[in-house]
Amino acid sequence: MLALDLRKRTGVQPDQENLARTKSVLDEWALSQGHRPRPMAGLIFKLGNFHAIATGRLEGLSHGGAGDQRVWDSLADDAQALREAVAKIKKQLEGVPPWYQVERRPLCLPVGAGFALMARPGLEPGTPRFSVVCSTS
Repeated sequence: MLALDLRKRTGVQPDQENLARTKSVLDEWALSQGHRPRPMAGLIFKLGNFHAIATGRLEGLSHGGAGDQRVWDSLADDAQALREAVAKIKKQLEGVPPWYQVERRPLCLPVGAGFALMARPGLEPGTPRFSVVCSTS
């Protein structure tokens, strides 16, 4: 909804300032829900998905999900409903501490929890998956 609001307010190519503001709200929301923020590319891809829907898949990123289509169908032509949805999201963030004050969870489980300490199991050196990923990167 925030990405659709950004597209409706600024057009197909929003400026860096509007992108950064929207990304900041998205980060706050993610952290308030216990999730890690997504990179800026996620917001840009979402804008591309909405552009594809708006142009009948002639432009933009044509592999958007069903959720993108539902949001577009329900809010793209209803400016008031979109404003209300965005206001509701922002209202939920009132009183939430800024991202730098949110308690961070560890990225890996403690040793002895029955899990190996690695970022992505299956990417250990010497395994076929490691070789494929590292040789094509």
